[in-house]
Amino acid sequence: MFRITAVHLGSFPADTPEGDELYTSLLAFVPVSKREKLGRFRHRQDALRSLTGELLARDMASEVLGMARSAVELAANPYGKPYVKDAPSFHFNVSHAGGWVVCAAGGETIGADVEREAPLDASLPAVVLTEPERMTLEAAGEAEGRARFYRYWTAKESFVKQLGTGLSTDPLTITITDPDGDSGVLWNGVRQPCRVYRWQLDAEHPLAVCSTESPAPGALQCVEASGWLAAYGAAAR
Repeated sequence: MFRITAVHLGSFPADTPEGDELYTSLLAFVPVSKREKLGRFRHRQDALRSLTGELLARDMASEVLGMARSAVELAANPYGKPYVKDAPSFHFNVSHAGGWVVCAAGGETIGADVEREAPLDASLPAVVLTEPERMTLEAAGEAEGRARFYRYWTAKESFVKQLGTGLSTDPLTITITDPDGDSGVLWNGVRQPCRVYRWQLDAEHPLAVCSTESPAPGALQCVEASGWLAAYGAAAR
């Protein structure tokens, strides 16, 4: 069974001396190569999302594998999907959007996607959704149609991330069988062994996780960034 931790960054004092001190202290818990990547971000909030995602992955791997966070070694497949080296029984995926950073982890390949709902570009559904899927948007009305579009989008993204093939998979080859609830997936017309599970983190942020596993009871844990990051730093010392 898989679990999810979602960190809410909304209350994190990123642009204060206190926030800057905590962010800087947390850099000690990631490799030099990651620190260099974080240093190339133009905006601190973007760097904070990326750093939080890596810390989440290390925290969940440490708990499941029974190893120190500092001993968790991350790598990426040819499409850029990260994994933990020498841990074939542990799988995770990170996603972030708006004020949320999410990590889903379990014993089978997994994909997660969170998005922030925004006004919909009229040309986008034709690029992402099949004709039957687009028809469900039109039948729903403007507001619900936009929300449904993002539920489709996060579901398809989570499936692609579960596959680990990145942008090489055309979203029009993917069919989500249920527009609103937990859903099966068809790829090129063939039903897949995985399933998409959905949550709503808040009014603007739908979350989808795709896996062949089921979610554990109470799978989703939502935490505030300030407390979680401070606790991570204290525990990792």
